[in-house]
Amino acid sequence: MNQFDHRLAAKKVLLSPLGSSQGLLYTALMLLRPDLLVTLTSKRFESDVGKVIEKAGAVDCRIVLMHDVFIGFDETEALVAKFKGFIDQGDSVSINLTGGTTAMQWVMQAAFESLRSESANVKRVAFIDRRDSNEQKLEPWVVGEIYRIDK
Repeated sequence: MNQFDHRLAAKKVLLSPLGSSQGLLYTALMLLRPDLLVTLTSKRFESDVGKVIEKAGAVDCRIVLMHDVFIGFDETEALVAKFKGFIDQGDSVSINLTGGTTAMQWVMQAAFESLRSESANVKRVAFIDRRDSNEQKLEPWVVGEIYRIDK
């Protein structure tokens, strides 16, 4: 985490994975309206980040690529370090635990634990789309629900 003083420039940051389903990230952007999106994805789905942002509205974005989204648990420490490079002390950080693969969700939880040890302004969230999975794939641009894990 960057340690210089940003009290006047504190921003809302969303850390979120993106796998094959664009809808949860779309919901996250629509409901949280962050100033900065830091998204964890694979090379395969990197271009989908732009599609989601186009639909949800402009947001500053940083993409962090995970080499092996299925068993890349050993990438966690390096990925969390990359996330921290985009976050300034005083920022309000929401970490999305939904979307992507199990390994990606593991990285998100590790990011929460690391950032939480440095700042109280870090919260976990989950996004829910109660529609049938086929309907979600056909029409991802429907705003779902948010569940705030850390009140």
